[in-house]
Amino acid sequence: MQTQTGTAASLLELLSTFPSLRTRGLLRQILGVSERTLKAQVAKDPGATLTLEQGKRAEQVSEILFQAATVLGSAAAADAWMTRRAIGLGSEMPLEVMMTPEGCLALRDHLVRMEYGVYC
Repeated sequence: MQTQTGTAASLLELLSTFPSLRTRGLLRQILGVSERTLKAQVAKDPGATLTLEQGKRAEQVSEILFQAATVLGSAAAADAWMTRRAIGLGSEMPLEVMMTPEGCLALRDHLVRMEYGVYC
């Protein structure tokens, strides 16, 4: 289910699977690039790659989103969950927590706890 995230096109595919990333410019905040810029890059060069840092962050975000989809049963359920406040995350939205590398680690831990029934 997981996609490779080293290209602009693959990141656009991730956006279509998890549209909550479009919320309030989160893609720009997390990866430093807008959807509009990605579309322009793909139009110019369908194989356009991300910078090393963008690729690393995109991979991290992708792994979390697909982990959430596995735990919650579908990509749609994971996408909806990402925009709801979670008590186990200090009443923050998972998308807000995902802004930093440390937050990504906390989010992964939270998803593992959910998978084993510690947080529901």
